[in-house]
Amino acid sequence: MITVYLADIYHDYQPTRQYVPLGIGYIGSYLKSQFGSDVDVQLFKSVDKFIDSIKARRPDLIGMTNYTWNNGLNNFAGKLIKEIEGDIPIVMGGPNIRLNEPDVARFLADRSYVDRYVLFGGEGPMAEIVREFMALPLERRNGQGLRQIKTMTSYAMVDGTLVGGTENSGETDLDFVPSPYLNGMLDEFLDNKCLPIVETNRGCPYSCTYCVWGVSAQSKIKTFSLARVNEELEYITGSGWEFSDIVFADANFGLLKRDVDIARHLKSLHGKYGSFQSVTVFWAKNAQPHIVDIGKNLGKLTNTYVAFQSLDPDVLNAVKRKNIDTGKLLYLINELKPHTHSAQTDILVGLPNENYDSHLRSLEGVLRYGINRIMGGEIRLLPGSEIETEESREKYKIRSKYRLCEGQYGVYRGKFVYELEEVIRQTAAMTEDDMLRLRVLRAIFYASVTIGEQRPIISYLVKKGISVIEFFRSLSELNPAYPDFDKTLLWAKKTAVDEWFATQEEAEKRLAIRENVETLLGAGASMKLNYGLLGRLLCRPDEYRGFLKKTRDILADIVRDEAPEVISEIVEFCSARNYIHQALADGGAVLRQAAVSRKTQKILVSAGYLDPGNLSSTDEGVIELNMPAVTEKMINEHLVEFKKSPSILKMSQLLQRFSGRTYLEPPNTKEL
Repeated sequence: MITVYLADIYHDYQPTRQYVPLGIGYIGSYLKSQFGSDVDVQLFKSVDKFIDSIKARRPDLIGMTNYTWNNGLNNFAGKLIKEIEGDIPIVMGGPNIRLNEPDVARFLADRSYVDRYVLFGGEGPMAEIVREFMALPLERRNGQGLRQIKTMTSYAMVDGTLVGGTENSGETDLDFVPSPYLNGMLDEFLDNKCLPIVETNRGCPYSCTYCVWGVSAQSKIKTFSLARVNEELEYITGSGWEFSDIVFADANFGLLKRDVDIARHLKSLHGKYGSFQSVTVFWAKNAQPHIVDIGKNLGKLTNTYVAFQSLDPDVLNAVKRKNIDTGKLLYLINELKPHTHSAQTDILVGLPNENYDSHLRSLEGVLRYGINRIMGGEIRLLPGSEIETEESREKYKIRSKYRLCEGQYGVYRGKFVYELEEVIRQTAAMTEDDMLRLRVLRAIFYASVTIGEQRPIISYLVKKGISVIEFFRSLSELNPAYPDFDKTLLWAKKTAVDEWFATQEEAEKRLAIRENVETLLGAGASMKLNYGLLGRLLCRPDEYRGFLKKTRDILADIVRDEAPEVISEIVEFCSARNYIHQALADGGAVLRQAAVSRKTQKILVSAGYLDPGNLSSTDEGVIELNMPAVTEKMINEHLVEFKKSPSILKMSQLLQRFSGRTYLEPPNTKEL
């Protein structure tokens, strides 16, 4: 028998969203199905537990995942393990690598602790590695022996030469991999409140240049059986755990008609168990008619997700998205608008051929389409994607910088370990100054639109035909008349400048200074500004009130045909919806209704925000507000922890975890 440790290690030094390690769960389950009691498989996410376990019981073979969020942690752990245990064999796999062989060779040469590397699907190649490894004499079961096994399903460096390949099975039915949910292999992670990830199919037929989902080796669609998927969902939702979100890992959920049945089953499980409050899916890029049925079945559990990225045809052509049918996406939005929680898209910053003005036109345009949840940000240069290649960098004059990934750093074994992401900062069409200007405006836009702080206002402005972008331009400009909110803006502007490192070497130099590390681990924690800005406002009531006052005054100036009391009511109604703001106020009592006159209610009905059934019968009206019980319970649990040691980072993480669902809403609200 041999012992195999599989590690999908993730930073846990600070509180962050954690997900079940589904990838190594699949590999572990497949190894057990192939080798039974001849293989003892252990799974790890915590780097400390991983290293402690190796010291306590040396495994025969180690497998490690390679993603953008654990590259630094892998380097730390891999080198340390080799120092502790000598030539212990290590296999690595994952998408965070360039795909051509010269770059694979450079990757392995730079990481001498990695003995073999698996590209693409890992279950079959890992089983072959284990089989060949077990056939080795005991004295050769080490790193050098692993590099010299005969296989064309993975790569290794042998005497300075790259050997191996990427051959894989042609399986289209993925049920050959036993479920790590149904065999209990992932229970310990669900017990630790990791969010469940569900995969119903693999592959993506698209080839967007900034993405690694659609690389040629992954383009063919492979599926798990419907019965298997439904059984997994029953197990996840009905075994006593509660989750803020269930995430589907499919690149194009809704591509297959059977996805309607999956959605119907999931909706029934929500009614049966009430153990989850939302479902994240990445919908098919070209909307099929049956996706309407999916959206209607999932209802408020999910968002209508449409993939625009930009509305500029030159930009879409440059990133190979011109084949996406905008008309079908608009049909999907209109059909599902009354049913799902919100309409969502991504508008990315720094795409080739995009400039400052075209980006703002895209933001304004998707709001006019009825989308009210706009994700996206600066583009990360992902190894393996087309845009990250030297050819694309030169063609579009791409210049990049590096920044820390939020929450993905910490002190392990006395060493500060961190993750960097490489991000586009300049192209032939957009300067870095333009990107800095967009950074703060988009952070306010994100808080107001995507998270939902000012969603009634946005609906109102869109209905009035008033430029939402001009509203945000005014809101993002410093103004001494609003000194408290100016503190937020100055912090955001400074954060937008200071978060960048010109090179990885500069990052290493600055992060070697103890004072800088202590700042990061304290009040100066690195975070996503899109969530951090609202997080700061919620942590600082004076600045939040300044934000409300400035909002009210700007609206009064740009909507001069509206009565001042209507403007005030709409602004106060936005604040009344904010559950966290209410829960953190003196006394912490959360009111379930907001005083809003019938006149203002009619305006919000006309804007499409309120359902006509919400109208009060008298002029002195109120709007009833509610929140799903499971959502409220989980938010309160997080607020208890937040109050013990408040920080903007903790609030930012809370906002991310509940992803726009921290608001009280009227029953039957029609989201725009």
